[in-house]
Amino acid sequence: MLFRSLRAAVLETLSRGLRTGADAVAIFEAARVFLPRHDGTLPEEREHVTGAIAGVEIDRWGRPTDRALDFFDAKGMLDAAFAALRVPVTYEAAAAFGLTPHRAARLRIGDVEVGVIGEVHPDTLAAFDVDRPAVLFDLDVERLLAVVPDRVRVREVSRFPAVEQDLALVVDEGVAAGAIIAVLEGSALVASARVFDVYRGDRLPAGKKSVAFSIRYQVPNRTLTSE
Repeated sequence: MLFRSLRAAVLETLSRGLRTGADAVAIFEAARVFLPRHDGTLPEEREHVTGAIAGVEIDRWGRPTDRALDFFDAKGMLDAAFAALRVPVTYEAAAAFGLTPHRAARLRIGDVEVGVIGEVHPDTLAAFDVDRPAVLFDLDVERLLAVVPDRVRVREVSRFPAVEQDLALVVDEGVAAGAIIAVLEGSALVASARVFDVYRGDRLPAGKKSVAFSIRYQVPNRTLTSE
């Protein structure tokens, strides 16, 4: 059978895993999809990797915690994969079929769109008998491999220690976390910034969210002071 997407198969497997009583399920599938052409010729074959996570965080001793897996857990998995491939990926807010509006993003490497990630829409979850939030990602392998560099550039590791501090910002709902990270990492003092929490709730005005960042400050030529 020729499939246009791996998403349904992944969600079906996710559903079966959760129904067995698993505290957390994290899966992916790599296979070809077949995209129809408008000129009536044979469909285009493309290699995709599609994955999904749902459930709760498992601690270092293998015990389930109270924290539900979310968008940023899935994003962290992709970030680790892209870091290993040495490709700088950006996340742009986007709408995608079957995903929740304002909770989905396109993945871009330069001008090339290589995939999508987002929270699965409640209606989609219900169709697959999934009773808890889930996050899905879908990567176009051919597009991804086309932008993986043939050579890797490295830079000298700083001899001076890094300092990590957390910063929470209250912003409009429509402001993408990736845009804030770009501003933070634009500072000469910031080695990296990552999101570790997003809060939406009664303590914030309507249309606002609080985004918490872990910021790593480091420069190559001196030890930073508190000032």
